[in-house]
Amino acid sequence: MKIYIIRHAQGLHNVNGDYSIYDPALTPEGFNQCNNVKDNFKDVEMIFSSTAVRTLQTASTIFPNKIIYATDLLLEYNTGIPCNSRNDLVKQAEYFPHVNFEAYRVKPLEKEVTWQDGDIRAKKFESILRLLDYDTIAIVSHCNFILNLAPILGHTDTKHLDNADHIVVHI
Repeated sequence: MKIYIIRHAQGLHNVNGDYSIYDPALTPEGFNQCNNVKDNFKDVEMIFSSTAVRTLQTASTIFPNKIIYATDLLLEYNTGIPCNSRNDLVKQAEYFPHVNFEAYRVKPLEKEVTWQDGDIRAKKFESILRLLDYDTIAIVSHCNFILNLAPILGHTDTKHLDNADHIVVHI
């Protein structure tokens, strides 16, 4: 199975380092980034996204008219800072009616402070992926969480991804 792991496009908090913005949205440049890369992913059959606004906007722009499966397993670390928080899922579902928030719903994340906390979530998500029967999947997530997920899926070059950048893994 081929998996594209995509970092969300530029969010409001990425521009000025203001991490007090609650569940930040994409900037106009972030939407441009999505439109500039969408042709790279024409072979994708299934899409996963974190439940944060910036990842949902990234996935929705790159993959218009496709069902997206959102899960808290793909959120950035739950450190308690506002930019790593998300709106209530009922509200998210109103904003993103084409997104399935139920199929991969998990209990709310506990506070996370260690690298191992991210690894635990990444391993849970890996177990879901290994049950699927698709040739190509896309995952839209956050930089720090991708650094946990990619090695678990066998990607050895653990570099920070730029906004709307991606890596490819095969499992």
